[in-house]
Amino acid sequence: MRKTLPAALLGLALLGAAAPASQASTEAPPALPAAQPATIQQAQLDWNLSGNQREAAAEYTRFIRSLHERAGTILRGHGDNTVWQTNAGNDIIEVIVALPEGRRLSLYLTTQNLYLRGFATAGGGGPVFQFTDPTYDLGHQLGRNAVNLGYSGSYGNSNGNQGLQVGDAANRTLAISLAGLQGQFQTLWRHAADGNQNQNSVRNALVHAIAAIGEGTRFRNIEGTVRAGIASGATITAQEASEENQWGPGSTYMLNETARPGAGGSFNLGGTNLRGFGDMSRYISMVKRPG
Repeated sequence: MRKTLPAALLGLALLGAAAPASQASTEAPPALPAAQPATIQQAQLDWNLSGNQREAAAEYTRFIRSLHERAGTILRGHGDNTVWQTNAGNDIIEVIVALPEGRRLSLYLTTQNLYLRGFATAGGGGPVFQFTDPTYDLGHQLGRNAVNLGYSGSYGNSNGNQGLQVGDAANRTLAISLAGLQGQFQTLWRHAADGNQNQNSVRNALVHAIAAIGEGTRFRNIEGTVRAGIASGATITAQEASEENQWGPGSTYMLNETARPGAGGSFNLGGTNLRGFGDMSRYISMVKRPG
C-alpha cells in the first residue's frame, strides 16, 4: 500500500507507524479553489473492472503491464521476469476505472513513487478529493478544485495527520474479490460525486485501491494475489503486507545489486531472507527510482 500512497495508491505512499483512524463520519469540507495547472506530464490508463471474474482477472494483468510501461522503463529481465524502474519526476497517471452501471472513477498516481494522490468521478467536472499532505497538492497540479480528505495517504500518522488505519486496513491482510473491489471503487465514486460517504468506508476503500494498484505494480507476488482474488477470491498475506513497508529499501538493494552484483549480502523482505537480484525479482517487479 502506500507510503506517504504510500502507497501507496498507492499510493499508495505508505510509510509511517500505525495509528488508529478517526471513527467520525463527516461531510466533506469546502472545495479548495482551482489553481493554475503546473507544468507536468499527465497520462491516462484505462482499467475495465466491469466484466466477469475471468475477464476481469485477465484485464488486471493487462492493466498492470500497461502501468509498468507508462510509469517506468525496463531495468532488467524479460517476459514474466521483467523488472521495471519508475520514471523520475512527479508526472501524473490518471487511472480510469470502468465500473458496473456505466460509472467511471479516476484515480491519480505519481510515477516516481507510485503514490495514490486522490480520486474523482471520471469526466464529471467535479472536484478532486486528495489526501491531506502539506508536501503535495493534487488539485494544484491538475489545475482543478480540490477537497482535502482530512487524513494522509499513509498507513499511520504523517505530517501531523492521521492516516488510513481503520478496520482490516490495520494489518492490511485484505480480502480481495471482484465484487469486493467493485464495491470499494463504487464507494469512492459515490464520495467523489456527493462528498457524503462514511469516512471510514472511504478510508477502507482507499486501502484496497492502493493494494490493487500501487502495491500490485510494485510487487509481483501481490499482483498475483490480487489477480487470484479477482478470479476466485484471495487474501493478501501477512508476509505480503509486511513487504509493502520495504519497497524503498528493497529497491535500493536491487539497484545496488545491478551495479555491484553480490556486494549487498542478503535482504530480509517481509520475513524472507533473499540474496541477489534474481531472488528479489521474484517479489519486486518495479523498483523505485532514487529521488
